[in-house]
Amino acid sequence: YVSGREVNQSPNHGPGRYVINFFDWPRDYCEEEYPDLMEILRDRVKPVREKQKNAAAKKKWWIHYRFGLDLYHAIGLGGKYREHPKGWKEKTKYPERVLAFATGATKYPCFTLVPNEYICANTVCVVASDSYALFACLSSDLHGVWAFEHGSRLHERLRYTHGDIFETFPFPEGVLSNDASELATLGEQFFDARREFMVENDKGMTKFYNDFHDPDCNDAAIATCRDLQTRINDAVLAAYHINDFNLDIDFHEVSYLPENKRTRFTISEPARTEILWQLAELNRQRY
Repeated sequence: YVSGREVNQSPNHGPGRYVINFFDWPRDYCEEEYPDLMEILRDRVKPVREKQKNAAAKKKWWIHYRFGLDLYHAIGLGGKYREHPKGWKEKTKYPERVLAFATGATKYPCFTLVPNEYICANTVCVVASDSYALFACLSSDLHGVWAFEHGSRLHERLRYTHGDIFETFPFPEGVLSNDASELATLGEQFFDARREFMVENDKGMTKFYNDFHDPDCNDAAIATCRDLQTRINDAVLAAYHINDFNLDIDFHEVSYLPENKRTRFTISEPARTEILWQLAELNRQRY
């Protein structure tokens, strides 16, 4: 069972807990096959459910109220369910990993890949894809400034609300279909370099990005990641067919953060304003 905390704070995004998950199985079957687990649920879960106003939650106290029907069918666990979405057919191959990000308030929009056999908390949003091109695009500063412009906030921290950010972001051609080969290569290089740094230094993504955006951090591995970030930004621009535009990536004071927390290794303020305008225009055209 993986939560947003593990996604952002664990170096390898490993789950810290287990969870009893009976998908949409009927009570009689669960009682017969897993009596010990049902006893745990009867002792710890049922009394809490009985206090809730939701009749469906009370009635089916042994399964998760929202049991992820569409999500787990999309990533390869659909065969465990008794009922399936209309028109669903089991595939012969599913991605071994899926893109994931924490939906809670965070200092940075952080994206990663996790094994697709995890059960995800409501604090994790999952994209049913293992595309390095999509990972690179989401990790780019072009997507980052869009996120801070359109996401909600808790103080200076970002809440990455996928309906306001992911679903409105006009992705460049080839990214969603995994046809952007240059971005895929750069995304894999950045993911591997970031993971190696995090594991070696026992740091999660939040602490990694603290170092990444710190002008006083001159670690060679961080410098490599900054170089890859710059190349990813340029590749995303190229995917939009935007040429001869200088993003001026460096350490800048950004306007969308508090005065004492504004330093970021990112694109300049004039570039941010221009990119937001062009993305908004593309969003309107596609709409």
